[in-house]
Formats: sequence, structure tokens, C-alpha cells
Amino acid sequence: MSEIIEIDLKGRVKSTKLAQTRCLLPVYEAIINSIHAIEDAKAKNGEITISLERKKELDFDNDPYFHPVQSFSITDNGIGFNEVNFTSFKRAHTTHKEDRGSKGIGRFLWLKAFNKVSIESDFLENKTHHNRRFDFSIQASGINKHKLNGSTKTKNLTTVKLQNFKDEYGQFCPKKPSTIANKIIEHCLIYFLNKNCPVIKLVNDNEEEIILNDYFKKNFAEYKIQDNFKVDNYKFNLTILRVYDNDEITSNELHYCAHLREVDTINLKEIEPELRNKIFDNEAQKNYLIVAYLESKYFDTHLNDERTEIAFAKGNLKFDLIKEADLHCELQKVIRKYFSVEIDKSRQEKVSYINEFIAQKSPQYRPLLKHQELIAEIGLNPLQVNEQDLDIKLYKAYQHIEYANKVQMLSLKNELDSNETEFTVRKEEMQKAIEETNELGKSKLAQYIIHRNLILDLFGKTLNKKANGKYSLEDSIHDIIFPLKTTSDDVDYEKQNLWIIDEKLSFHQYLASDRPLNSARKEDAEDRPDILIYDNPCVFIEGDLSQNQIVLVEFKRPMRNAYDEEENPFIQIFKYIEKLRANKAIDHNGRPIEVTDNTPFYIYIICDLTQKIRQYATNYDMLLSPDGAGYFHYHKSYKAYIEIISFNKLYDTAKRRNKVLFDKLGIPSPK
Repeated sequence: MSEIIEIDLKGRVKSTKLAQTRCLLPVYEAIINSIHAIEDAKAKNGEITISLERKKELDFDNDPYFHPVQSFSITDNGIGFNEVNFTSFKRAHTTHKEDRGSKGIGRFLWLKAFNKVSIESDFLENKTHHNRRFDFSIQASGINKHKLNGSTKTKNLTTVKLQNFKDEYGQFCPKKPSTIANKIIEHCLIYFLNKNCPVIKLVNDNEEEIILNDYFKKNFAEYKIQDNFKVDNYKFNLTILRVYDNDEITSNELHYCAHLREVDTINLKEIEPELRNKIFDNEAQKNYLIVAYLESKYFDTHLNDERTEIAFAKGNLKFDLIKEADLHCELQKVIRKYFSVEIDKSRQEKVSYINEFIAQKSPQYRPLLKHQELIAEIGLNPLQVNEQDLDIKLYKAYQHIEYANKVQMLSLKNELDSNETEFTVRKEEMQKAIEETNELGKSKLAQYIIHRNLILDLFGKTLNKKANGKYSLEDSIHDIIFPLKTTSDDVDYEKQNLWIIDEKLSFHQYLASDRPLNSARKEDAEDRPDILIYDNPCVFIEGDLSQNQIVLVEFKRPMRNAYDEEENPFIQIFKYIEKLRANKAIDHNGRPIEVTDNTPFYIYIICDLTQKIRQYATNYDMLLSPDGAGYFHYHKSYKAYIEIISFNKLYDTAKRRNKVLFDKLGIPSPK
């Protein structure tokens, strides 16, 4: 005696995957079932009506689509729920319609997105008219209130009601009938291409009616291309349609189709970046978009149960799978075959725009102008340019030619080192490589000049009063010149901006920024002064240890005028000098910084010349600079040259030093 295996309906529905954004997939499944039912009935006048029911709580006369769609009713005049179809319905994973790609899980999708399903069917069986009605829900056995009676109706008519969207899905359902119409057509488009497609109507609350067949002809059917290609041993059939004046479609789309139904949608830009949205039709004098449909036995046989995903090879593990990248490569060839004029035009406009952008706004990328093939490969829509994004793409292209040039130069050098006679043979190649290197060198210089321009602009803004009426803390200024709590080992040369103070400070053996003089660790604060930590200096050592000089830079908050005695910048500076002369300071490796009695010190105090700072300067016999924007003094006992530089002087002097560079490059100086 055999036993029947029962299914846990609640568990099956729970395990069924359905993304919230694909909330209409259960509706599509019901529509496809209706199409199949009409095919099985061999009805010549097949008709399907999809009715929308809205959840009405308040009346908004000005917006007929304000209320969300709550339920769908799908009615057809197909074969109906006869005994064979009803038996199949009750079986999970039925093979009843396997040849059509049906996996027997559409009804589980219904219960995934809707709270209840009601079905009523009038059908002819054994020359007798019957009426079958039942509810389908997670409750009990799934089939509830089943009734089978005779019918007085002489025509087949079946209605599937998908009732009450679950909240997590209902919120993603479109409200406009035209949007729903578009989505139904996109999913079932292959059926609409068939001349025997039944008449399919979409009715909004029993008022507004859209005949989808007419909608399809008006919006999709004016233009059609069909082509095919192979990937590995699989054949793929491509249908391309033009869509004019359709607000519901906003980009060029490619739909993967399995068993005549859409499975997944991707933007055609992923396949052909040069294919611009809104292509202009010269004959029709209006724009259009492309909607393409791709079919294959591969899709039919590599589809997941939920009909939402197609399997592709990952990495080098192919088995019987193909790589999606290979598919896209072949697709691109077909797209370029039919849209070469549009693609070439888009590419030319893009290249022209980028060339102009480099010439006028980004001269640091001029070496790229000799490599138009690289510019042509940059993905860009000139009509929707993000200049920051373009700059990043140009930078990547620049790095490509820089790397290639370096590899070539090293290769040529190695060959010449091993065989001097190669020079005459490879002279022309060597000359080209040298010219490329020179161009890249000029570009590097341009990039560095632009960097200085941006840094000076940022520095100037930091000195200004903020919206709250306060000035930036000294750490903001400190960070621009050299990052806090770092050493020269932590920071690349190009990321420090000591040139703002003095060009020679950029070249040093060792630097410590806001680090305790007696600690090699950032987190060790035992010897850190208990005053404002940002008053700690940057320390620079030039030359070897026997003939070095030390520079201390002290930053003060812009417009600061209140200092107590411990915050006196001169007392702080002298304390640092004493510690260094006593060899009590260590570097980042924990080694002592050796300072002799003859080691000179250069001290920069950078601040605004407030009344308190001027008083300090007078007390320490400092001389006012000829321009009145600072003070200077040589302290014999400490063998230290001390200079007070105002922020304004520092900023203006740095701008003047670099102005000739900015002028040569054609960029304005910071204001």
C-alpha cells in the first residue's frame, strides 16, 4: 500500500522567493495561465480582462490614481478548471504544462503577495456545463469552500481574484493603469508579437479601459528587428523594438525571456555604453528608446523555480553554463550592427567633449590627447556630465598610459644595458618612449600646480570667519599644511603642503607633526603638554645628524587674543628647544634626536597679529618686518632665529610665489 506525500503549504509559500519590487509577478503568472487556457480551448475569439480594485478610504477627485491598487481579477474564456486542470492545481510542482516552461509554483507566488485567492470557473466537460468555485489560502488544506455544480452558462468563463495585497508588496505596486499596462506588455511581449494573441484588456475600477493589444501596437510595434547569434553551443534569438513617446519607459532595456516570458531586465548601457538614451529618428522627427527581448533554450533550461533568475558561470567554473560576459560580448556585436550610426555619433560627441574638457579645464591630462583610443573607451554621456566622475575616469586612463610607458622604458633600458648595439636598432622606439615620458612629466607638473591651487583656496577659506561668527581651530590649518599626529614616514611627499610656509621645508629627513617629543607612540601622552595639544610643534630635521638644523612650527588659532602665561608661545618654544638640546627627544623609532650646542633652530610662529601677540613680540625684542605683517628676531642664547608670520602674509606670499605657475597653466589664482 502506497502513501501520499503531502506538502506543507505554509512552509512552501514561506520558502518561495519574491522580491518586493517584483510584486506584479503573481499577476503575470495568472495572465500567462489565462493565455494557456485560451490556447488549450483553441478559442478563436480569446479574451482576457484584468480588473484593478483599489483600496478606497478617502476621495481625492483631483487624482484618480491616488488610492493604491489592492486586488486584481483576471478573467478569461479559456478551457477552465476542468477535472484535469483542477487536479494539476492541487499538486505542487506539477508537470502538467512542463512543455510550456511552467514549473507549477505560480499559485505559491499568489499566496506570497496576496492574502487570499478566489477562483470561479464555468467550463464544458463531457458535453456538460459545470461551475467550480473555491478559495485558495494558506489556511487549512489550501483549498477551501470548494463547490462543483452544474451551470446554466453556455460559455466558458474563469475568474481568478488575487485579493488584498500584503503590505510589504502592495506598497510597491504602481498606481497608474498605463504603468501596469507597460509592465504586463514588457513581461508578456513575445505573446503580443503573436498574431493569435488574445484580446487583453486592463480595466481600472470598472471605468477606464486599456486594450493592451492596441497599446502594444501604438507604443511597441512600429519597428522590429530580429536576429540571432551563438554563445558556445547555445542559440540566442534577439527581438529589438523601438518605443516612441512612452513616459513609462525611461531607458534602453534588454529583457531576458524564458518560455516566452520576461525573467530579468538590464539596462542596455551595460552592453553598449555608447548607446544613448533618447535616440533621434530623423524620419519620424522624434526620439525613441530601444526595448530588446532575448530568448534561448539556455534560458529555458537554466531558470530558477521562481522564474526570477538565470544561472550563469561564475569564474572559471562553467560546467554546462555560459558566462554572462560572453553573452554581452556577442550582444554588443549585434547592437552595433544595427545602431552603428547612432553609436558612432554618440562616440564622436563624447570624444569631442572630453578633448575640450582636457584643453580648457584639466590640462594635466593632455598626454591623453595622443591616445584617442583610450578617450573613446571612457563611458560618458555628454548630455549628463558629472565633471568629478569624468576627472576620475581620466585619471584612470592617465594611469594606464603612465604604467605602459614605465614598463616600456624599463624594458628598453634593460635591453640597452645588455646589448649596446640595440640603441641604433631601437632608436626610433626609444625616441617615442622619451617623448611620452616628457609629456607625462609635464602633466605631472600640471597636476601638482592644480593641487597647489586647490590647497591655497582651501587654506584661504579656513582663515575666514565661519557662519557661527567663530574662526577655525588651529588643527584645521595644521592639517592642511601637514596631517596631525603623523610623521614623515606616514605621509607621502605629495600630501604635505609645507611649501605654504617655505619651499625648503618640503625637503627633510624626519618630520613629526603633533607628536610628543619623548614618545614614539601616538597613543602615549605622558609627556604631552597639558595645554592645547594643537600647540605642539611640527619638527623638521635637514641633513645628517652631525650637521643638522631644526625647524619648529607653532600654529595658533586665527584671531586668538587670550593667552595665559603657560600658553605664551615663546615660553613653549624655548621649552621645546631645551628638551631637544638636552637630547630628551626621540624619533618615531624610539631613537634620540641628537642635537649639539651648535645646532641652529628656525622657529616659525604662525598666527594673527593680535594685541597680545604684538605685546609678546615687543617683550622679546623682536623687530617688525618692513611690510608690517610679522616680526623677526635672532635669540643668541638659544641660537634660534624666530619669525612671527601672520596668516594673511603667509597666504598672500604663497599666492605670489605660485602665481606665475597658475598663469602659465591658465588657471586663476585663489581669491
